[in-house]
Amino acid sequence: MNRLKVHIISHTHWDREWFLPAYYTSSWLIPFFEKLFLLLEKYNDYKFVLDGQVQIIEDYLNELDKDERREKEQLLKKYISEGRLFIGPYWAQIDWQIPGPESIVRNLLLADEYTKKYGKSMKVGWLPDTFGQIGQAPQIHKLSDIEGIFVWRGVEFPEDDVKSEFEWISPDGTKIVTSYFLASYRNLMALTTYPEIADERLKNEVKKIRPFLTTDNAFLMNGYDLDNSPEYPIDVIHKDRFSEYEIFQSDPETYIKNIKKIHPSLTPIKGELLSGRYLSVFPGKLSTRAYLKVENYICEYLLSKVIEPLGVFSWILSGFYPTDEINALWKELILNEIHDNIAGVGVDQIHRRMEESYRYIMNKGKELVSQIISHILPHLKKGKWVIFNTNSFKMDNIPILMDNMLCQIRDIPSFGFKVEDDLRLYKLKEINKKIDVFSWENDYYKVSILHDGTISLYNKKIGASYNNIGFFLDEEDRGDEYNWSPGEENKSITTKGKPADIKLLYEDPVALVLELMQEIKDAKRGKISIKYRILLDSTPLIKYKIMILNHAKNHRLKLVFPTGMEKPVILSHMPFEYVERPEYMDNSRPIPERFSRIFIGAREDGKDYEFPMGEFVALSSEKGLFSIFPKGLKEYEVHNDELHITLLRSVGWISNGEIKTRTGDAGPLMYTPDAQCIGKFNLEFAIYTGRDKAGDREFRYWKTLYHNPPIIVLNQEFSDGKIESYSLFKMDELESTGLKVAESQDGIILRGFNPTQEVLTLSFQKDDVYKVNLLENNLEKIRDSIDIDPMKIVTLKFLRSPKKESSKKMDKFSVIYPGFKWDIYKRKNNYQVDPEEISFLEKEKERLSQEIEELEVLLSKKEGIEYHKVMFDILSRRRTYLEVSLSLLLIKELMLPEDNEKNNLRNEIRDIGIRLNSARISRRAYEYVLDYYLHKDEDK
Repeated sequence: MNRLKVHIISHTHWDREWFLPAYYTSSWLIPFFEKLFLLLEKYNDYKFVLDGQVQIIEDYLNELDKDERREKEQLLKKYISEGRLFIGPYWAQIDWQIPGPESIVRNLLLADEYTKKYGKSMKVGWLPDTFGQIGQAPQIHKLSDIEGIFVWRGVEFPEDDVKSEFEWISPDGTKIVTSYFLASYRNLMALTTYPEIADERLKNEVKKIRPFLTTDNAFLMNGYDLDNSPEYPIDVIHKDRFSEYEIFQSDPETYIKNIKKIHPSLTPIKGELLSGRYLSVFPGKLSTRAYLKVENYICEYLLSKVIEPLGVFSWILSGFYPTDEINALWKELILNEIHDNIAGVGVDQIHRRMEESYRYIMNKGKELVSQIISHILPHLKKGKWVIFNTNSFKMDNIPILMDNMLCQIRDIPSFGFKVEDDLRLYKLKEINKKIDVFSWENDYYKVSILHDGTISLYNKKIGASYNNIGFFLDEEDRGDEYNWSPGEENKSITTKGKPADIKLLYEDPVALVLELMQEIKDAKRGKISIKYRILLDSTPLIKYKIMILNHAKNHRLKLVFPTGMEKPVILSHMPFEYVERPEYMDNSRPIPERFSRIFIGAREDGKDYEFPMGEFVALSSEKGLFSIFPKGLKEYEVHNDELHITLLRSVGWISNGEIKTRTGDAGPLMYTPDAQCIGKFNLEFAIYTGRDKAGDREFRYWKTLYHNPPIIVLNQEFSDGKIESYSLFKMDELESTGLKVAESQDGIILRGFNPTQEVLTLSFQKDDVYKVNLLENNLEKIRDSIDIDPMKIVTLKFLRSPKKESSKKMDKFSVIYPGFKWDIYKRKNNYQVDPEEISFLEKEKERLSQEIEELEVLLSKKEGIEYHKVMFDILSRRRTYLEVSLSLLLIKELMLPEDNEKNNLRNEIRDIGIRLNSARISRRAYEYVLDYYLHKDEDK
């Protein structure tokens, strides 16, 4: 019988921003790396994983002066090139559900480029704490030269036949060997802290996971969140006592290679991993601080749909393409997309910094748009208007409504532009009249606006009716930043049947604008004022622009659309995929007893209806298709025939241990008033109905046009160029996600996927085209055409040479549409602190202090297992005491002006933060110590 190979993988999971912002935690990296370098120097077999990211290195180096930075860079290069220090494959540990597809690709591409100067990138995916996994993760990793993945959250095995590995399959059929963090990514943490039981702990942990192994390989994880005290665990393990084990320092690449050598028969698991039954995936994060998601969406749109495609036109015509500036903005955006950040599950300081970051990206991005257009215009034929189309299909007969101005866009070529002398821009007739009800129709539908603001919609093409759709529903939320949870009374309020103030603002035979106002009041929660516009035109879209003035706390606001469909098919857009989903995830089944010691984290309880969405969510049945196209909103629910879109969720705590939808706490007990979202929030979405299935041409045409409309430029300067109309290429059937200049600067990169259920054939004429992977490495030269299977991602490189760089520019122009005027969220000026919550924190701090004193007295009287139980209780309370103490200090920091008192306070915050991090590590480590003592006699 083969000896069991025990791979010890040392690492840290670096949550750079969670209970403290990065300007506090980054300083912890200096002592961390000093300890790490000493260990690497002392022990030749020592290896360490830097959390699958390179941002940790950037944060560390930015803490050093110039000379020390050069010295440490050399040490990093030495250990990385030796294969003992593992960085990448990501720039940062982002969330994979909320960002769009190009953010996910850039997270890999930028990291790959960065790691080249240090030696190499880790060729294993590393997802220890992302809150659920997208279905295309296997294909994305394979297309990034990655042959295996480690994953934790979201996994659920068929029939609860849990294994240490499974075969994860993307919707296109791509398969990848995936290792499951059976007993978390920390089960051998802090081994050297308790050397007297190191051997016994190792044996205990192996015993727990051994029944679930697929081969004679097991991995144990030596590290924890923000663990800044790396250790050499082999130092305290007596290998000679383990004749049945081969124990060694290992790494993710070695472990995956060992598994693949054996070719075990692995359980296939296809698509998304969204189950919270074994371990929480925190679905509430989809609507926590919803404004951050909308701001992130806008920045992604600006970079991937405007700046980069326009930059391609500029590069071809003038040689100008601001690569460094564009990549710098992508890196800035990726920092905001780190899983704790974009989820909104941190302290308020972090998310206020994110707001500033988004504003910076928007403003800097707008400057880049102007720079790029200024290099394009000199090469165009004289004309007053230039209309750009950065989509893969031609735009024709598209009405564009700008406030009260309307124009019709005609015959704009795919991936191109057109010069026009006359845009035929005219004003809608101003009505500004209060009305009770209103009816209107176009070629696609008849619509009635009812007295309560809901819509009755009749689709003329397919004869389908949708009645009383679009009412607001507000319900109590007693959850936290991670999970929604109903209140005791589960009380909800709707606007259905309640009169709305309706005003007809503008009307024209082909377009009109209505303005509606409603209020939701609750004595307990507060008041919500809603003003929204409904825009109707000659398209099949009904467009909403909503302004919410939120004064309410502890609630969730949704829009509800009863569709009248029986058992509809539910479809949603996700990165590189149209995915079909159930109505809910059922987490209510109990966990089998044999898992009680390995599934030790918080878990979702009951039925979870919250699911993520990208550019659309749709219900489909024999009746037709009903879809919502949200601009940045990320959470939907389906209840029978009703589609619910979450607009806003207001909570006040990072983690609240006493909630109905989750067992266990998810994070620190810290008060976060900003998460109540008291202020003004602007958002947009559109309704689309039709016979088409999601993925068919007409559906995709209108969905894409809504998310990526034409860019209209008013040119006020004479140009003497020759070009009147231009198109890079036509790719109607491809769902394009990105168009950019190649990192190698020798061609154009086009990326997209096949959203249909049929094989898609792309043909090429006169182009030198290569199929490349996501890292832009050549895979094969394409002769005349390429077949793309359903849900297959494809990246094409068109070898093109730009014209010699020209300094010729034109600066007298205006971007008329979309205008790039962003006003997403504005909170009240003063920090909205609830005195009752502050009082609770102060009382909790006093209570915990007293309990710790009492337990310390009790500890002196205990022996054996009772001693360890009391010690664990002490460590748990110390952790919570420091969480509460830090929370009070951070709230005070946001309330104080910049002065000496605030500087002194920040020093106190630094001290408490360090102590809290140490307390968190100590408490978590003792959990394993206690587990050992509780079960140490089981084999006797």
